[in-house]
Amino acid sequence: MRLVYASVIGIITFLLIHQTAYGQSSVIINEVELNPYGNDDEQAEQVELYNSSEDPINVGGWTVSSTAGKTSTMPDRIIIPSRGFLIVDSDSQWLENAGETIVLRDNSGNTIDTAGPFDDNNNDNLSWQRVFDGSSEWKFRPATLGYTNGKDQSTEVSGPDAGGSVQEIKNISFMVAANNVLAEVKLSTTSNISYFQFVESEKRIFFRTDGSYPSTHTEIAVQNVLEGPYTVLVDGAPARNFKVFDNSLGEKIISIDTDSETHDIAIIGTNVVPEFPLGIMGALAAIIGVIIVIQRFQCKSPVPV
Repeated sequence: MRLVYASVIGIITFLLIHQTAYGQSSVIINEVELNPYGNDDEQAEQVELYNSSEDPINVGGWTVSSTAGKTSTMPDRIIIPSRGFLIVDSDSQWLENAGETIVLRDNSGNTIDTAGPFDDNNNDNLSWQRVFDGSSEWKFRPATLGYTNGKDQSTEVSGPDAGGSVQEIKNISFMVAANNVLAEVKLSTTSNISYFQFVESEKRIFFRTDGSYPSTHTEIAVQNVLEGPYTVLVDGAPARNFKVFDNSLGEKIISIDTDSETHDIAIIGTNVVPEFPLGIMGALAAIIGVIIVIQRFQCKSPVPV
């Protein structure tokens, strides 16, 4: 009886271990941008993760580490959908331009994937990426951060907004540093997205759309990084076709419609989350002032004999 019991436990343990390993190995490092175009203080280096499985995977608490010794840790409950992408960045220059090796670990510290070493000494729009999503071969070519490297893994839909044709909807997650904390910015679009960045000092999100249909529709969830009111610019001018609303999940969504041309989109907020509003800062200052007055009064009070 004990032998049967031990055998059953052994089989269950074996299956659990292999099931866990399979689920974890389904998330891989898919693309690496070591040296993006533009100013190094504003353009964050980025690492793209790809979930090759048929199921969503929770990567909360997972880490992406660099040769430079810097590590980005995912917040709790960050989900990469099936065949979906997650873009991870951190402080500027967190990745080395030469000899960089990227390591992905789960929340127990187990190594899930390693990529590199890579070199990129030019500020351009070229990145190291797998030839196709999940491929073992890497190439240095124009960046495709946030969408497929070589084969279509998008969800296709058709409807009135598609103008009678089928449009692809790409669901992308970007991890950005806000007040020294990694925060998720989710984006759903019918366009290709490039040059995504969050400039904390300017309270601004920037990205470029490049659609291939008569119209491009983009929705971006900004509640984790920016508080409103919001200003939306398209090619530097105030946007005409945009909406701000809360979806069923309580996310603050900014919806932007443009034509199929290439456009630079900028979203400017009022505060960076979790930046304190002026009212709270004033209240804290008043409380601190009262504490100081009380302490001074106590110091001046005569000591009883």
